[in-house]
Amino acid sequence: MRVRFWGVRGSIATPGKNTADYGGNTTCIEVEDDFGQTFIFDAGTGIRELGLDLARRKVGVIHLFITHTHWDHIQGFPFFVSAYIPGNKIHIHGPTHFEKTLKKIMDLQMDYAYFPISMQQLNAAIDYRDLKEETLQFGETTIQTQYSNHPVTGLCYKITCNGKSVVFTGDMEPYYNVLNDPETDEEMNQIVAERNERHRLFCKADLLIHDAQYTADEYPKFQGWGHSSMEHVIEIAKSHPVKKLILTHHDPSRTDVALAALEAQLKAVCSELDLCFSKEAMEIQV
Repeated sequence: MRVRFWGVRGSIATPGKNTADYGGNTTCIEVEDDFGQTFIFDAGTGIRELGLDLARRKVGVIHLFITHTHWDHIQGFPFFVSAYIPGNKIHIHGPTHFEKTLKKIMDLQMDYAYFPISMQQLNAAIDYRDLKEETLQFGETTIQTQYSNHPVTGLCYKITCNGKSVVFTGDMEPYYNVLNDPETDEEMNQIVAERNERHRLFCKADLLIHDAQYTADEYPKFQGWGHSSMEHVIEIAKSHPVKKLILTHHDPSRTDVALAALEAQLKAVCSELDLCFSKEAMEIQV
């Protein structure tokens, strides 16, 4: 499989000279399987450049998987040129919501109050599939889903092809005891431990791409915001070894200089892991 990063930033796009190296576009990852099928994970602002590239390559059948519908993971879709090309087929998959379908959420983003072109005016054939925890088959490629821990319903994805696997978590925070009630702590802590172990097992892969927006020192200030610390993700990769670990969803306040320093620091203290930070245009063969 070929994995390419088109957007690696979390929360909001951050263009400028201080983010040009790692990249300022919000989340978008392309996976091309061994049989030429194209799978896209999230539609942050990085999907604009990806769409131009797909048009040059004349890729007309696309599976777009949304981890969750917070704005930084869907805001690039109105600028996705593949959706404007007659004859293209775009299959959009994403988590089921209690009050709105995935189609309704994507339609709302292109309401006339926010954008001049409606979803109904797009020329490509677009369909939707609301997902729960399940396994999907695309020829010889399997995509498995697992719920993430985030302030909106979200999914992690595991892509398996020819015995190789890639996991992309989207936004994911470790489970923790939100009640902090002595009467229920024992039961809640057991549930939390089971949930975290379930996630660790899901993450075992040839390539793990995991949300790591914060450092361990920063995380306590942002607990409940739905993101992991870098150190926590490294522990996941160590507990159920992965062949390669890529930390992503970089905080918008983090400059290239700061990211490079953190990356070097983490590599130095866990040399046993093949670890790096995501960068726009980075390409990995799995």
